Amino acid sequence: MSSDLSLYDMTVPLFTKRLQQMSHHLEMGEQWCRDNDKPTSTLVEARIHEDMKPLAFQVQTCYRVIIQLFSRLEIAETPKDTPEVETSMEGLLRQIAEMHALLGTATRASFENMATRQVSFEPPGRDPWKFTSVSFVQGLLLPNFFFHSVTAYNILRQLGVPLGKFDYLGDPQAIP
Repeated sequence: MSSDLSLYDMTVPLFTKRLQQMSHHLEMGEQWCRDNDKPTSTLVEARIHEDMKPLAFQVQTCYRVIIQLFSRLEIAETPKDTPEVETSMEGLLRQIAEMHALLGTATRASFENMATRQVSFEPPGRDPWKFTSVSFVQGLLLPNFFFHSVTAYNILRQLGVPLGKFDYLGDPQAIP
């Protein structure tokens, strides 16, 4: 077995772990709503600041990042359409399960010889950005995924859901 870090190692285990924790956060949020007699829409629609997107958008963006990984690197068949933003807690948890299932289809072999593959990304209103697969993952996908997963955590935390650092980290030794 090679000791070289692959694109698979940089993405699939990290995304899988974060999704497990995100699901845990949302489940704790559901429990907090039950304990405090609040509808789960309180969480789903919540924002950190009025000019930021709500929790539903944060989860949706994590979904999009995983779709971009698979589609831009042509790892596996991916949904053609970007899914609608879910507006219920059940829908968000379902999307996380879908992302987890998609990641489960990835194999190390499907990521072989990908490091120098050219990838183009067109941000809205900007000229296309050109990447290698590695720079695409390191410069765009990972930071974007972590930004939105942490923002989702922070939205829940701000409202009083009893989450702590280790709820975010999970078991740091248990990387799938």
